[in-house]
Amino acid sequence: MQRLTTILAVLILLLTTITTHAGESDWLIAAGDSLEVGVLSVDASELADRYNDPFTSMLRANLKLSGVIVPLPEGVIERALSNRGLSLPRRGFGNPQIGGEVGRLVGVEYILVTRVSQTAANYDLNLMLVKTATDEVIESAKVSNISPLAIDFEPALAEVVVQLVNKISEPVLPEMFVEGPLPGMMFARIEGGIFTMGSERGDKEERPLRKVNVEPFELMTTEVTQRMWMELLDENPSKFEGDDRPVEKVTLREIKRFIVAMNLKDPDHFYRLPTEAEWEYAARCGKATQFPFGDDSVGLDFFCWFKENSDKETHQVGTREPNDWGLYDMLGNVFEYCVDSWYKNYEDAPLTSAARFDRSNRDGYRVIRGGSYTSSAWKCRPAARLKHHPERREEYVGFRLARGPKE
Repeated sequence: MQRLTTILAVLILLLTTITTHAGESDWLIAAGDSLEVGVLSVDASELADRYNDPFTSMLRANLKLSGVIVPLPEGVIERALSNRGLSLPRRGFGNPQIGGEVGRLVGVEYILVTRVSQTAANYDLNLMLVKTATDEVIESAKVSNISPLAIDFEPALAEVVVQLVNKISEPVLPEMFVEGPLPGMMFARIEGGIFTMGSERGDKEERPLRKVNVEPFELMTTEVTQRMWMELLDENPSKFEGDDRPVEKVTLREIKRFIVAMNLKDPDHFYRLPTEAEWEYAARCGKATQFPFGDDSVGLDFFCWFKENSDKETHQVGTREPNDWGLYDMLGNVFEYCVDSWYKNYEDAPLTSAARFDRSNRDGYRVIRGGSYTSSAWKCRPAARLKHHPERREEYVGFRLARGPKE
């Protein structure tokens, strides 16, 4: 992850319910060595009788006090446009395409398009941060019910501008990661592929080896934490309490309740447990060795909370090293449920990543994977598998979610 180091710029332009006037000044402001912001001043005297042209002195003062920005000389945007015989529309401005065009013309990476609209006696302020190369809205913010007084209006505007400035100055997630709908929930985009599932050196349950074709999917980068669980459900069943520890002692019925709540919260995705094939594919992250880092368990301590280093308890998720695909605690900490029914081996198993269900015994044993804080190194191999009764509560069993687009 890298901080933005190139010169950024933001042009604030206002769409109001009033008539704005030409001839006002514009000015640029910068954050350290990384951000320049342009503001086109407007005559807002019809918003209230108490002030005229509110987006100059007080706004500038508030932005300076934020410590994020420093004023630069006036007139840069105005001159850049007038030198080309261009002018900005005085009404109807507020879409990212026009903002992007202006931003490209003056040579900036980002442009902040601002729309002011009236609601009863007060005003709403909407801001869109647009990437000028693509006209893509990458961040947005809104301040509602602003009083038509300069002392109320300008600090609110300054605050939301600073929030957006800080957002684009923060590290940007790599394309393989995407945020989930709950605090701390992150998903990794797992590309599809073919891998060999199982292990010839492993237990009999891990054979026969077979090649499996896995479709793309998204998988949580950590196990579901107790904080996430309590966002949607009322009771924390865990033995080892801690907001950022994995939730454990959960039955499959309770996990299903959590998944239903997730699907209601985020209608754009379909949440579920991973299949056994998906889980092993993600844990291996392209490796055919016994562990993601080789055939020897030396080095497991860096990646895994297991019997040798756990002090007989779970630990906060994400505190060991991730695997090559950015997934934490795939090995150790707590066993993780897969959606599959338990079968004693891979005979007649599908050659795709589809789950296997024993429809004659719907309440029978399920697959758990990955080992736990109680496990030996051997049980923390990606190929290792174990059966677990769905109604049993064990402090060494938790889960993580997979998801895909809602069809």
